[in-house]
Amino acid sequence: MKSWQKFKLFFANLLHKKSVLVIDRATWGRGDGYSDSQLLRIRDGKRCCLGFYCQFLGVPDQDMLDVGQPCILPYSLQKQYGILDSWLFMSATKASPNSIPSEDLQLLIRYNDRKIGAPCTTKDITLMTEKYREKKIRDIFYKNNVKVTFIN
Repeated sequence: MKSWQKFKLFFANLLHKKSVLVIDRATWGRGDGYSDSQLLRIRDGKRCCLGFYCQFLGVPDQDMLDVGQPCILPYSLQKQYGILDSWLFMSATKASPNSIPSEDLQLLIRYNDRKIGAPCTTKDITLMTEKYREKKIRDIFYKNNVKVTFIN
């Protein structure tokens, strides 16, 4: 992510008093398929919706580089930034740090990664538009007490 993009995202979060998760469409990686979605992709600086959420929680960019989802982050980081204790996981303990993704986390991944109009092989419906994708992602975060706004 370029420095001006970081500043713009920082300013947007500051404007919203950090109470609103800001997803910048210009740096939002979506619709590229599950295997190409990362919290923060090295090759182009794009991040999935969960990458924006981890950034919102304070996880440093260098710890998110080419990491597929929050449960792949080291246990110590999950604990430090409150990811482990959040709505993203059904269960995890120090003895068993392999977190089980919640249904909402799985849905966020599907809605973020699926191509528009791609045939559906799971129980959720085919994405019709970017607007629909944003609504579904916003609804899931909102259900978990995280307000989301999209910019650019």
